[in-house]
Amino acid sequence: MRIGEILQWEKISGDPLMVENTRLVPQARVLSVRFPFGGFVWNRPVSIIIERDGKRETIAVPDLTLISQIAMAVSLILLPIVFFVNWKGVKK
Repeated sequence: MRIGEILQWEKISGDPLMVENTRLVPQARVLSVRFPFGGFVWNRPVSIIIERDGKRETIAVPDLTLISQIAMAVSLILLPIVFFVNWKGVKK
């Protein structure tokens, strides 16, 4: 999906790898934002295509980095809440 010249969201395939008689093709989702003065690209793994003996199989790849980032963000939000609740419960 392309929104003008600035935003692009697509699924791309990497270079195929041959391991014995098996062909492996990694796939990723790419979000790229481009401005005249710069931009950024965010990649996340999606799947890997395995071709062996004329059969094709697609296996999903979990994005462990995204899962850990979400866990850290949730803990950073919950930590002050837990601290505040415990602090209010302390009697002078």
